Amino acid sequence: MENTEGKSKCRTAVQKAKICATYLFGWRRVTKRCLAPFGLAPCRIRRGTIYRSCFPSVKTRDLRLTDDLIEDYFQFSYPDDNSKQLAERAKTFRESITSGKRNIGDYFLVKKDGIRALGSLFQQQPAAYGFSLSKKTQEIVDLPVKDLQELIQDATNRTRELKARTLTLRLVERPQFQPLLRLLTEVGFQKTQSRIEYQSEVKKLPSEHGTPLKWKPLPDLGPDNLDNAARVLQMCGQGDPDWNPEDNPRELLSSYLEDTVLSGGPECVHIGFHEDQEAAIAIAQVNPSTKWSRITYMGVVPEFRKKGYGRWVHRHGFSMMKEQGGKLYVGGTVSDNKVMQKLFLSHGCTEYLRMQEWLLRL
Repeated sequence: MENTEGKSKCRTAVQKAKICATYLFGWRRVTKRCLAPFGLAPCRIRRGTIYRSCFPSVKTRDLRLTDDLIEDYFQFSYPDDNSKQLAERAKTFRESITSGKRNIGDYFLVKKDGIRALGSLFQQQPAAYGFSLSKKTQEIVDLPVKDLQELIQDATNRTRELKARTLTLRLVERPQFQPLLRLLTEVGFQKTQSRIEYQSEVKKLPSEHGTPLKWKPLPDLGPDNLDNAARVLQMCGQGDPDWNPEDNPRELLSSYLEDTVLSGGPECVHIGFHEDQEAAIAIAQVNPSTKWSRITYMGVVPEFRKKGYGRWVHRHGFSMMKEQGGKLYVGGTVSDNKVMQKLFLSHGCTEYLRMQEWLLRL
């Protein structure tokens, strides 16, 4: 005779184990038959079905930044600032929220005996978002993995609210993040690439004196000019290790120029010519408040490669940042792009960190 009582107890034990796993890790591959009676709701991702708890005791704590925590936010992020500097940062931040340049709902924190970790969400393209842990957060050696996990879960939930297709996360390569990397794999993130980041004072960067290229900024941000720049951008992206073939060049260009923090006028996009032929593109932007600068994208049209033009395109980006008042240049490239790495070093830039990029398809 079949032991139905024993099987029933066994099923109950499995159910409890899966509930515990969901509570501990936030997300878990489980069966609908077991979890539906316990209030767990499904959520689709690229591979299989993931179930998320609807119970308040189990769901992500979802602690977003609020107006009364803005001062604490900046005190955590800039511990060396004096009270006047912190007050100015808070004032500028509130103004950017009021004007619509920022959304306070895209900032997340872990608050236990004071703020312990911070992260923010930003739009990369219309349906693609990135999540960034603050510099101070990534520098904390003994930060519990659970704090980082909470921030990433909150960002994932918010990205779903925004109906996005992807969420990208960049993590500095540090030993304390190894447990977190295992968790990222479990919840559906995939490692896409490793990056090397460089920096330099803008005033120390070399000039472009002697360049063989002639440059023209966009006359304005009209649709025809943006379409033409996107066409050149796509040509330069062919065969570039830093280019994602899935990107829509027009949407990508618009997302660069619509950044709520960095400059975004026609002076940020220059097209390089060699004897009236389009040969290169340089996109450079500066944060008007901090003077933090970047060359958002630089590239050479395939037929003009291996002629030494990359060096001059890089140097023209330096000139663009100087014209916009930039002070600190921060740039990077994928670890496979040896040519670009040599270019950074030859121009006096120093490596200051390495990071990994992880992608979640929603």
